[in-house]
Amino acid sequence: MQSERSDGGPWGHLVKGRCDEAIYWADISLHEQPMWLTALMCKVVACGLLGRMVEAGAALQALLTRQPDATIPKLQAIMPLKRAEHMAKYLDGLRRRDCRHNT
Repeated sequence: MQSERSDGGPWGHLVKGRCDEAIYWADISLHEQPMWLTALMCKVVACGLLGRMVEAGAALQALLTRQPDATIPKLQAIMPLKRAEHMAKYLDGLRRRDCRHNT
């Protein structure tokens, strides 16, 4: 049986504005696969949107360990969010955590 964490659950919660649930499911995913890039990105964004900067910073450090050259433009390019409002939320969460803006 496919679990919620493996079929986009954290991101589904995030785009619906349920950041706490997104963090919960991202944490479950990260417990099983600590360096899963999409779960790390989701956690950075959700924590950033909630103002949980310590948690967002820890997730960002793990993300940068996995992908050291990550910048907002690069993370934007790999995120397949089709709706403009979802992409705006994603970018807002990254910016709130001061993710690197350079290319």
